[in-house]
Amino acid sequence: MSQKESESDDNSSSGCGMNAIWFSFALATASGFMANSRLSIVVNFTNLGDYDVHFVTFNDVMLSTDSELLAHRLSNDGGSSFITSGYHFAIQYNSDDGGNGESKSTSYGYLSTLGASGNAVREVKNGYVYYYNLLDSTKYSFCTVHSYSKASVSEALFGGGVLPTAEVHNAISFLTSGGSAITSGDFSLYGIKEYS
Repeated sequence: MSQKESESDDNSSSGCGMNAIWFSFALATASGFMANSRLSIVVNFTNLGDYDVHFVTFNDVMLSTDSELLAHRLSNDGGSSFITSGYHFAIQYNSDDGGNGESKSTSYGYLSTLGASGNAVREVKNGYVYYYNLLDSTKYSFCTVHSYSKASVSEALFGGGVLPTAEVHNAISFLTSGGSAITSGDFSLYGIKEYS
């Protein structure tokens, strides 16, 4: 299936009173440049196209081990291997039992964690990640994350991460922090490109 794009021909700036930068949004099926993946030990996206910003959504994700963390890593070799050290991240979290706090590191094995989920019925995780500069060899690769999950308590999480190495990062992997399986859920990858 071919890539799908939607573009706006409207020259207004949506009433924001400033010049807008226009983007083209794209999503393709598994046979295109990006994929929608289901049910795997890990979920890898290995063809990122030529987009400026990448956006991943994850819905109804369940892990095989209770309260294990969902995490993500980057690759600089098209997904043959994934970088396992040197990430920096900071996240804030709040839970329905009144708990809150932060997690951070300047030397981590994942770009960031995306929170824990349970392995009982409806103990799932939902959220999204924006990735910036992945395909720009002159800039660091950054991400921002937002997620909500249900395990023993419900937890909302937001934050971001960086891989402070100026190089092309051309694949993304979602996996669990302890090596167990992602047993259900949907992961979708979108590309956002500066409109020209």
